[in-house]
Amino acid sequence: MDMDEIRMILAVRALRKLLNKGERSDGDELVATYRALGEAIVENKPMTRKNHARVAEYLREAGWKGPIGAAAA
Repeated sequence: MDMDEIRMILAVRALRKLLNKGERSDGDELVATYRALGEAIVENKPMTRKNHARVAEYLREAGWKGPIGAAAA
């Protein structure tokens, strides 16, 4: 497993923590973002710009400390 794969897995975990925090007004969008990142990892395909931006937004909210581009690529 290389560093980018590790960052992606950590990003999925960070988004999952946000999902587990409880009721959110943007819960549907967060779930869609979580799924989009998961599918990108499984299918080894790049995400759309819209999904990339949403993943970056939620990772910042989750307190992501690493480079967002690599995790949301």
